[in-house]
Amino acid sequence: MGYELGITEVGPAEYPLIEVLRRTVFDEFGHQSLSTIAEDLHEQQDILCLIAHLEGNPIGFKVGHRDRAGVYYSKSGGVLKEYRRLGLATRMHQWQVTFAKSRGYHRVWFNTFNHFDNMVRFGLRHGFLPVSIERRELGRFSWKFALDLNCPAAGFNQTVSPAPTDNRIEIAQNDAATLLQAIDSNYQMVGLRYDSGLSGMVVELERGTSTGAVAPGKE
Repeated sequence: MGYELGITEVGPAEYPLIEVLRRTVFDEFGHQSLSTIAEDLHEQQDILCLIAHLEGNPIGFKVGHRDRAGVYYSKSGGVLKEYRRLGLATRMHQWQVTFAKSRGYHRVWFNTFNHFDNMVRFGLRHGFLPVSIERRELGRFSWKFALDLNCPAAGFNQTVSPAPTDNRIEIAQNDAATLLQAIDSNYQMVGLRYDSGLSGMVVELERGTSTGAVAPGKE
């Protein structure tokens, strides 16, 4: 017998449930939010809150809101460990993109940390590109990823291939396929800089480390 997976748009009454889901998902990675969902969304515009459920039981969520004119912020999201790889994150992402487009947004962005490998992979697979980096505590890096809603497939322009024997490599910012290959080979993204020779931004990666040079990116 099959089982029913669904996604529902919800309002403020479900913020406490989303808070529980967020805490459960991110506790797995030792990450704690400094504010509640209700605080995050207070007085925000164009709020979209989604809950994924299995047979009526909540197993995932996605939250977003207006950032500024034309730009939508994908604030937070996740799926409980036992229910990943069922396509729920992709379905919620697609719902959010449709929602943002319908309201005239041309860009969606999110923040993540370099040690959240699955979130980095998810962004790259869905057309997001790394656009800025900030060094945080314990040698961790916070990355901003952005998706151009007018050109969602721009992230798979292969231009540079990593040399697997080098401990430090550089890959064109818009080459999501090669970035994914490097991450799967135990590289971490540690920097972003402009390279006139490649006519654009390049991502700096190091193998098996979370330390490295940091440079501000350009949107």
